[in-house]
Amino acid sequence: MIRIRCVVWMCLGLLAACGSLVPEAPPAPATVTARLGGALQVSPAPLEFGTRKVGTANDLSVTVTNTDPIEDITVSSLQIVRDPNGSTGPFMLSSVPVTPLTLKAGASASLKVRFAPSGAGNFFGRLELTSDVTTSLSSVELSGTGTVDTPPFVLSPSLIDFGVRRPGSPSTQLQVTVRNTSSATVVITKVLSTQGAFSVVGPSTPFPIDTGATETLNLVFTPSSLEQFSGELIVENDKPLTAHVSLSGSGGQPSLAVVPDGGFLEFEVHAGVPSSLPVTLTNEGKLPLTVNSVGLTGHDAAFFSLALPTLPLTLNPSASTLVPVTFSPTTQRHYLAGMVVSSDDPKQPTLFMELVGYSVCSDLEFSPGLLDFGVQLQGTSSVARSLRITNGPWLPVTVSRLEIEGLGTSPFSLVPPPALPFTLPENQSKALSVTFTPTETGQAHARLVVTCDEPGAPKVVLDLSGTGISSVLSVSRPQLDFGTVVLPGFAAGQFTLTNISQESIQLDEPRLENQDPPAQFRANLETDVLGPGESISVDVFYEPGVSTAAYATLVFDTVVPKLPRAAQVGLRGQALDSLLEMEPVDALLDFGRVDVGKSSQSREVRITNRYSTPRQVSVRELTQDVFKVDASGLKAPIAPGQTATVGVTFAPKKAGLIEGELHLQASGDEEPLILTLKGDGRSIGLEGGSGCGSTGGGLAVPALLALLVLGSRRRARG
Repeated sequence: MIRIRCVVWMCLGLLAACGSLVPEAPPAPATVTARLGGALQVSPAPLEFGTRKVGTANDLSVTVTNTDPIEDITVSSLQIVRDPNGSTGPFMLSSVPVTPLTLKAGASASLKVRFAPSGAGNFFGRLELTSDVTTSLSSVELSGTGTVDTPPFVLSPSLIDFGVRRPGSPSTQLQVTVRNTSSATVVITKVLSTQGAFSVVGPSTPFPIDTGATETLNLVFTPSSLEQFSGELIVENDKPLTAHVSLSGSGGQPSLAVVPDGGFLEFEVHAGVPSSLPVTLTNEGKLPLTVNSVGLTGHDAAFFSLALPTLPLTLNPSASTLVPVTFSPTTQRHYLAGMVVSSDDPKQPTLFMELVGYSVCSDLEFSPGLLDFGVQLQGTSSVARSLRITNGPWLPVTVSRLEIEGLGTSPFSLVPPPALPFTLPENQSKALSVTFTPTETGQAHARLVVTCDEPGAPKVVLDLSGTGISSVLSVSRPQLDFGTVVLPGFAAGQFTLTNISQESIQLDEPRLENQDPPAQFRANLETDVLGPGESISVDVFYEPGVSTAAYATLVFDTVVPKLPRAAQVGLRGQALDSLLEMEPVDALLDFGRVDVGKSSQSREVRITNRYSTPRQVSVRELTQDVFKVDASGLKAPIAPGQTATVGVTFAPKKAGLIEGELHLQASGDEEPLILTLKGDGRSIGLEGGSGCGSTGGGLAVPALLALLVLGSRRRARG
């Protein structure tokens, strides 16, 4: 063919040289100089698998043809690419020729594409072929639909919400009806709840339901804590097919809140002039609250009065009631009493509010009007905060007392305390400084009270507040559970560290404590300095090397201020070689001694599917033929949470210890489950002295025969 083409071109060249004798030669045909993009043909296209049940597979053949009449085509690769949604899809090449594949002119090759849906829905993919034709990529669109069987029974209702219950208090029973919608009797084999807070009270399984008949299941919700609970009721028949009911409920309790908050109510009045302020009682819990009593206590309780509602009073969640408090002083002095509220709030059945009545000196005032120290590390002193007390324009005022008042020992201090008494002329002021040194965590409140020297003179009061904290760091997630990781894999988690102090802090390098096993976790910290209120995200990685549970504590110390264990996060993870569990757990079947030529009793191997989807398990390899495997229990895929069994027997052909391996392969797993098989073949017979001692075996049989003959002769003589 090459020679013919050369001759044709030579002839055309000679004719072109003649110029006027022949017309100009047309350009060479494209089929001679280049390969056409359409020369590679794939059929059928598109490839439609139709509908397949989940857990089954179907193979369809695809033919690739070189339609070029002259040139060969080389296919360099064949692959299934992801669908438009980014999923790998249930498509795979089940039978494919080795690439690169050279197709002669007019030749064809076949391959097979498999559709094996793992879930219900429509699936799409694409088969791509890369070749050396002008259009370098050819493709075939793939489509198929996965379906699941519908159970022959229905559950009603499909959703049950138990609402709110006190922890440890069972709810009333709510019912679920199971109705047989088929034309045959349905046998229910399993009824269970996926969440321990929901329990099922009903008939013992298995139980039948006739056509059109119903059975009632009773459910009870008993929360164990103050949180939201959710789960599912799963009902399964003997096929097995399942139906589900969504379950929800939450643990809750009443919670009494009082406004104004802070634990005290203060009045500023003149003697002989009553004044009233409202106190609001609110149920901030999730269950009704009963207010049993509201009363007054303290030395000056007689100067306060309450306008009470009818008691006991029930407040529904988020409901409130007003209790007006009236203060009626008779003289200008400091009055102190308390209001006591008794309720069925389990956290604080008795709530105390301090009632304070006083008057302020009309010509004195503080600047600023209050001091809030924010948060301060427990056991440390804040920076001194400055304030000024200023007299008005009318008369000089002599301050005889300057005290900090509050419940218990006050964490606020005047530094240094001024010399008393001191006089402020008109329009003059005096500077004071206060520090906050919390001895315990939580909010602290007090008042800086100025008493003038005039008998019965009112007082000037400045509110002080601050919050003691046990650490300068807060952690968004004190526990980080990485869940289950299938080897060789890893998991990543993240939490936030926040500087909750008023000063900048410097972090030390994070360290791992109590690692079991070691070298399973690592953490990345991008910066070691946090300003007040600043946060940083900490990335933690779980990189297991062995199949086991792993635990550790990630500890953060601060360099400035020097505070060991300023924050810590518990770490946990579980690594598995596979989510298929095999029993025996030590992956060993030892049959012991078995006579040669005989078979042992069948030993059972149990395989449990911990995946969330069904898995098909098959025998991949058996390394010794003296072990026999009954894999009939693996014909169907193993449903999630279900167990299948494989029977193994040992039939030795010769004496001696024999070891082998059984490899079980699950769909979707790269590595097989390996079970070690061991048995000892025992020979029974006369050779080698078996059964007659370990030495002198060759003489044992003749000696026995001689004794028998001698015995028979003695009997004959007798």
